[in-house]
Amino acid sequence: MVNKIKGAAGNLLFQAEVFGLGKILPEIFGYHLLQLGGSARCEFLRATPIKNKIYFNTDHNATIRGNFHELPFVFNSIDLVVAPHVLEFSKDPQKILSEIYHVLIPDGTLIIIGFNPFSLWGLLRRWQGRYISAGKVQRWLTHMGFRIILQESLFFRPPLQSKSALRKTLFMESMGPMLWPDCGAIYVIVAKTGSGLDMRHLDVFPVGAKPGHEASRCLMSRPDPEAVSNAKA
Repeated sequence: MVNKIKGAAGNLLFQAEVFGLGKILPEIFGYHLLQLGGSARCEFLRATPIKNKIYFNTDHNATIRGNFHELPFVFNSIDLVVAPHVLEFSKDPQKILSEIYHVLIPDGTLIIIGFNPFSLWGLLRRWQGRYISAGKVQRWLTHMGFRIILQESLFFRPPLQSKSALRKTLFMESMGPMLWPDCGAIYVIVAKTGSGLDMRHLDVFPVGAKPGHEASRCLMSRPDPEAVSNAKA
């Protein structure tokens, strides 16, 4: 993940993600924001107006700790999900997307940040994990019922570790979006769910759940999918 890439390049990649989110988050409102994995640094989501933020991960820094493939949140309860570099490190990324779709409210928003295999970083294999193109992720999302709102690439400089070399290639950040717009080191996809039954009045997780608790201790029952379908009819 970006926060595990060492050196000046890793820090600049992180700052590029913060900058990219800074253009998107201020326009998204709601009650609950769920971040899946990624950096726990507070500045990562500093641009969001949403007050209730839940950091879900597999480590002890998480608000709730658990499995990305079994999200312990109520059906239709989250307004915004931010998923930085989660799909690349999963054996079943489509299962994660399915879980996200279920927990998002109708017209809820998903922001995915991923490593771009069609970049200088991707060609040189500067990180471990599965390389999934933005096009493939968009096809998965569309098939599941999401609609794509935005897709853009960020950070067009090569994977150099020298600060001076990175400064000398700063011009690529202004040229990249014009000359090779799909070849940034990372991509950002914004997608929204369709309309349907709104259950935002339900708690996201039980009252009294404490930061760092195992997700298995915070499980809440979801509606039966068949019952939900009948309710929509």
